[in-house]
Amino acid sequence: MRTAFRPVIMLALLSGFIAEFLLGDQYLSGFEPAAEQVASFILFVAFYGMAAVLIHELARRLRLGWTGILLLALGYGIFEEGLITQSLFNPHYLGLSLIQPGYVPMLGIGAPWTIFVISLHVVWSISAPIAITEAWYGRDDPEHVVRPWLGRVGIVVCLVIFVLAAAATAAFSIASDPHRFVAPPARLIITALAVGTAVVLAVRLRGRQPPPVQPTVRATVISAALVVVAAGLFESTDKLSGLSPWLRTAIVAALWLVMLVILSGWSRRGSTVVPPGPAPFGLAAGAVITYCWVGLVSAVSAGPAGIAEQSVLVIIALAIVAWTARRSLQSSAPRSRPAQSPALS
Repeated sequence: MRTAFRPVIMLALLSGFIAEFLLGDQYLSGFEPAAEQVASFILFVAFYGMAAVLIHELARRLRLGWTGILLLALGYGIFEEGLITQSLFNPHYLGLSLIQPGYVPMLGIGAPWTIFVISLHVVWSISAPIAITEAWYGRDDPEHVVRPWLGRVGIVVCLVIFVLAAAATAAFSIASDPHRFVAPPARLIITALAVGTAVVLAVRLRGRQPPPVQPTVRATVISAALVVVAAGLFESTDKLSGLSPWLRTAIVAALWLVMLVILSGWSRRGSTVVPPGPAPFGLAAGAVITYCWVGLVSAVSAGPAGIAEQSVLVIIALAIVAWTARRSLQSSAPRSRPAQSPALS
């Protein structure tokens, strides 16, 4: 098959944009010059973006459904933070003591940081960009969202770009660390096994992807509101440094568990009020809206230039969400509830 370039490019750009720039991570050490930000964005598109494209391709080729995408995104989060940047193990990463709170000596990780940063990748780096891109291109042809976009050559090209970007990111992470930290081999092996486990669990869902369903406007709005509340609590909990690290970890774990239970139950049983179930685009929209205010908070420390730049990024993000909503929902109409929603299957 031939590569569908437009959705691939959109997904790659969205992933890099949402994962780091909308989050406001470019202000961690103050306002970065434009040239450095452009270079960073190119690397993010090559790394995050190609990962999102390859995950979409694998999930749709094997008909894994959204549960499979979430598991593959989990594997990517562990891969990046455990094997590439090694932030899960590095006590000096970015000059911060990220793993000190809730440190687990046996694993060499900090529990709050581990669950926090991997959650960022699962929701914002991978899943949200995929859902938005599929909603954008699925307006006129709902089946389009469950079809692969890459041919064999496209897969090879994206994979090569991803591997090179991962290597560059790993090299930069080590070179920029004054301590030149590299995790012990045993921890890297365990991390690789965890990545492989997530991928194997995802692949075991092969063939369980249900047919696509056009979500209703009400389902989309409620899905977005649900994520705005949950993601807002998630981000706010990380800011509460006064809490015990183990209490913060337990709260975040319980929050995501409650979300999964709610969405899974809604997906299976539907509702007479908001059929046919949670809308992937609505969930992604809620995640993007959350990052809008989180990024603005991060920009405050960078001064007026950072606030101005981040305000432009927020406007762009909200415009993308609004335009995608208009495209994907303008032709939607109430339909009978299917046996199962595609949101979390």
